Amino acid sequence: MSVDERMSVEEDERFLSLEAELADDHAQKDVFIWYASYGSNLLEARFNCYLFGGRVHGMSRDAPGARNSTPATESAVLRVPYRVFFAHARKSIWGFGGAAMLDVSPKDPHEVLIRLYKVTLQQFNDVVAQENGLPPPLPVRHRLKCEDLVRLRRQKPGSLSVQFEEGWNYYPAVAYLGDHNGAPILTFTCHPEDVPGFLSGELPAAPPAENYLNVLRRGVQELDEVGIDPIEYWNDFIKGQFGEQTLN
Repeated sequence: MSVDERMSVEEDERFLSLEAELADDHAQKDVFIWYASYGSNLLEARFNCYLFGGRVHGMSRDAPGARNSTPATESAVLRVPYRVFFAHARKSIWGFGGAAMLDVSPKDPHEVLIRLYKVTLQQFNDVVAQENGLPPPLPVRHRLKCEDLVRLRRQKPGSLSVQFEEGWNYYPAVAYLGDHNGAPILTFTCHPEDVPGFLSGELPAAPPAENYLNVLRRGVQELDEVGIDPIEYWNDFIKGQFGEQTLN
C-alpha cells in the first residue's frame, strides 16, 4: 500500500470514528438515567448550577452549566448501604478541605442518603466534566457511552466504570447503583483502590471546608421528609474518618 493509500484509509477511519462519536452523543440525549447525588448536590440549587450554570453561596466561581439546560424531569430520595468519606486535601471553589466520595463496597456499610435526579446520559456526562474541573463536553475517551451503560447494567450494583486513569481528577469512576423505576442509577466517585488510602491517611484527605459543609448540611435539611438532623448526619461521617475533627 502506498503512502497516499495508507493516508486515505487512515482518514476514512478517522471520519468513521468521528461519526460514531457524534452518533453516540446524539443518542445520549434520548437515554434517561437517575443521577444519584450524595454530597453537595443533595441541595437542588447546587445541582442546578451544573445544568443552568452559576453558583450558590460559598462557591468562588460559576459552573459553566450543561449543553442541555433542561431541568431534571423527576426527583426522588433513597437510602443506600454504602459509606460517604472525604478525599483529597486541597483548595477548591469552597476553600481548603476534602471532597465527598462514595465507598460502594464498604466493610462496614452505613445508611447513606442519595437524592436522585432524572436527567439524560448526555447531561450526566456534562455534570461529570464539571465535577472534574472541565468544561462540557467531556473528551470522548472519558465519556460514559451508551454501550458502557449497557455493560454496567449487566453487572451488580456497586460496579464501576473507570473513565479517567490515575491523575488529578476528583471523580474518575462512574458507579452503577442499580435501577429505580426502570432507569439506571449512576453516580461518580474515586478509584476503588484509593479508598483504603484516603481512609487510613496514607493519601491526603481532610474534613470538608466550612463553605462546603454548609451546603452539605443544607442539602440534607432540604430533604425534610427523611427526618434526619443534618449536623449529626455529616458529623457522624467526619468523626468516623477523622476522629474528633467534627465541625460546629
